[in-house]
Amino acid sequence: MQAQAAGHSPVGERCGVTLDAVPAAGDLPQISDWHCPARFDVAPEKAQIIRFDLIDRNDRAQLRYAISRKADFERLTFVAQDVDGAQRVTSNNFADGQQAYLERQFSLPLPKITTETHYLFAIMTGGKETMPLDYLRLEPRLPGSTPAERNALLLYALVIGILIMPILIDLGVFYVLRDRFSLMHAGMVGSTLIHLVTVSGLNLPFFALSLPMARFLGVASFGAIVIGASLFTESFLEREHLSKRGRAIFYGHAILVAIATAVHAPQFHALGRFPADFFYVTCLAGSPYFIWAIAKAWREGSRSARFLAIGFAPLIMVGAIRTSSHLIPGMPTYDAGTLFLLGGALEVMATTLGVADRFLSLRRERDRMLTEAQALALQARRDPLTGALNRRAITQDFDRLVSEGYTSFMLVDLDRFKSINDEYGHTIGDRVLQLTANALSADPASKLVRMGGEEFLLLLHGSDACHRAEARRRAITARVLKELDGLERPVTASAGFLDFSAVASEADLDFAMLYTRVDQLLYSAKCEGRNRTIYDTLELFDPKLDADGSVAA
Repeated sequence: MQAQAAGHSPVGERCGVTLDAVPAAGDLPQISDWHCPARFDVAPEKAQIIRFDLIDRNDRAQLRYAISRKADFERLTFVAQDVDGAQRVTSNNFADGQQAYLERQFSLPLPKITTETHYLFAIMTGGKETMPLDYLRLEPRLPGSTPAERNALLLYALVIGILIMPILIDLGVFYVLRDRFSLMHAGMVGSTLIHLVTVSGLNLPFFALSLPMARFLGVASFGAIVIGASLFTESFLEREHLSKRGRAIFYGHAILVAIATAVHAPQFHALGRFPADFFYVTCLAGSPYFIWAIAKAWREGSRSARFLAIGFAPLIMVGAIRTSSHLIPGMPTYDAGTLFLLGGALEVMATTLGVADRFLSLRRERDRMLTEAQALALQARRDPLTGALNRRAITQDFDRLVSEGYTSFMLVDLDRFKSINDEYGHTIGDRVLQLTANALSADPASKLVRMGGEEFLLLLHGSDACHRAEARRRAITARVLKELDGLERPVTASAGFLDFSAVASEADLDFAMLYTRVDQLLYSAKCEGRNRTIYDTLELFDPKLDADGSVAA
């Protein structure tokens, strides 16, 4: 770059020079090796100086503030020099700066500038990045006052407002599914929200942050965004599309970025530019594998990969631009703030749609599995041949059914059923069992249970249960005769009927005991010639007392 002698430079041009030591204010006019326009490399141990030529600025007397972007430095000194050589000096360290609206900006007061001021010199020492000088400008008012700036703030506010809803969605998804990918996404979106608030200065109407704290939050939140992106990607990509080793790489990158953030976010002046270099390189280092993993998953048919690719592409570009501008000597720093804002909004929308899509997919899968589980549970309680309840179901439901009024049992057994199987085959035998179940279950005020083989238990409620039960037993013969051809003899059934309504409220009522009793009644019906019902009623024991109080014999 060609050196330019001291003297008048084009309007608005900034000239720069880097010196080994801070010159005295009176020596600044003697510097002759200015470079126009100014370009700087990171040199914390040197003094980096910008010269603003104000002679042709009509508004120079209104200039009050130096505005630039936040990046660590030890001291920034301003020297205003009038045409007659008079000088005025202000000097501030990084903590003296005031947070300003938009683009990670800060402000510092200028020395008094008058219509006689020719030059303003800005001297930075201990700068870990060149950003404060690259973006340094002189303004009559603080940022946020022009229509364009207010529109930009409105856009930031709109994007920040949009970010709140995905966090609520993520928390709702986690509450339902208990899957950690939604928490990783919520952390990433929350970090983006904090970063945008810090960058835009939208916290200023409520509270002001010191410049070191604003810088700390800006760096920490950006690091958290990268960490969240790595952990979200690891947990969001389907298991079949990301190997165990691939997941370990994402975890490793998140750990490295956390270390780099812990080193860069605080101001460790003794480490020079190393923390910033380490941070930028580490944040971008995971991008190649990130791109490869998502592309591979997309090729393999991953639905999640498509949302990730669309959402993260702009942010990867921002990372590449910021890292390149920081590391390449002579290249002015550029943080791609507008691209980051738009990319952040796109990232949140795309990944939130991905989370919603995954939620719906998992919800559908869970509903399908629940339906299958319910069907299996139902099958476990039902006899597959007749559709009647099985012994397991009546054992589980007995107390509830009694409380609902089912206080009568009829145990039914088909007469000489083995001979039907032997003579006509099991296919005909199975059909007889199905028709028997149909005949017995025709009463809507009853529950039918297949106890095993050709034995059925009918639970009934109502005062006329005895008559209805007998009607059901007799209906077996008619039903089989009507619907099954080929049998040369009628199918009959024997039964035992037990009414236990009088003892239904007893605490020690036991299904096994009742079943044993009704089975005895069935046995009696078989012994008395079959094709009949034997009845019994359980009564409470009510002892009769003699006049002296003893139990009557």
